[in-house]
Amino acid sequence: LRTVDRGLFRLVAPATPAAGADLGEAIGRAIAAARRTSRGVVVALQAPGPGGDWHAYDTAWRTLEPLAAAAGVRLVNLGRDPRLYDDAVYLDGANPGAGGHALIADQIGPEVIMLLREAGL
Repeated sequence: LRTVDRGLFRLVAPATPAAGADLGEAIGRAIAAARRTSRGVVVALQAPGPGGDWHAYDTAWRTLEPLAAAAGVRLVNLGRDPRLYDDAVYLDGANPGAGGHALIADQIGPEVIMLLREAGL
């Protein structure tokens, strides 16, 4: 499965990943589009793994942080949870397994609940 996953990723992934500002701007456009049709948006930004581009991650986070001030927008910085740096939570070094999903849900769940309460739901 790992080999198939990596092979498919190479087929569909861009040749060069988006730089941090480009990534932040792209996510910002997605947030704006989602806000036009929904009451709230939760965005979780996962820290890069070993050998990942930490500068791009930091730049993307700084680009997105001002958006969190808008009503109905929540940002979750998964890079702040040290448990998500354990290779055991990932199936292949990138995709989380059941335990990884549970850790991520621990971070995202409270933000979703806050949005639902703000919306009166």
